[in-house]
Amino acid sequence: MIPLKKQDNLEVSFRRALEELAKKDIEHQCRLAGADYKLTSSGEALISLSLMNEVYQIRYPQGEVICRDNPRPVNLMKKAILLRYLNNAREAGEAKGAGAKGTGSEKVSTEEKLVGFNQLPEGSFYNPAFSQRVVKPFIDFFGEEPEKLKWAAERLGGVEIPFGDVGVRVPFLPKVSISFVLWKGNNEFPPNGKILFNSNITSYLSTEGIVIASEMLFNELKKEL
Repeated sequence: MIPLKKQDNLEVSFRRALEELAKKDIEHQCRLAGADYKLTSSGEALISLSLMNEVYQIRYPQGEVICRDNPRPVNLMKKAILLRYLNNAREAGEAKGAGAKGTGSEKVSTEEKLVGFNQLPEGSFYNPAFSQRVVKPFIDFFGEEPEKLKWAAERLGGVEIPFGDVGVRVPFLPKVSISFVLWKGNNEFPPNGKILFNSNITSYLSTEGIVIASEMLFNELKKEL
């Protein structure tokens, strides 16, 4: 349902984001994205930003991406999400506010307010894919042993939040964190869970990109175990 998962479309997405970034003020985009920007002696730009607890460096305008502390090749999914994030970053007020319709939590600051996937723009359209690819596997994997979620999240720089029986907020990109929440099962009900987002997340990623980011971070949490 989400074609960006395919290898060829990832390459197209990466190149398109690179072309669109060339039309913008790159230093301004880096400031908005929380990325470090500097010019090399050759006049190229070197952009550094963290992704899931590792620092990646992008040579601009070529688009070469390396992991600063690990010589292994960077996969295309990570390259695409890094470039899309840099390209999409905007002032929070410029994005369509997720959950702009009354949600009962308007008094909470934008930075702290968490919203569900359906409250994102086009969230109801992408929700079947999001549930199948991320939410259900997340509950199946961590539901019976939710304490493992806390341990894995801490390994990625996550912190506990007061939601569910176990709730954690895990950094994904400098301005994007994703929250994973679990409710323990009992004799009557199986474990349940949900994934929540800061309401300003659409200032940095499209809803389609949020699906991909959530899946990437869930897979990284699994790897920690």
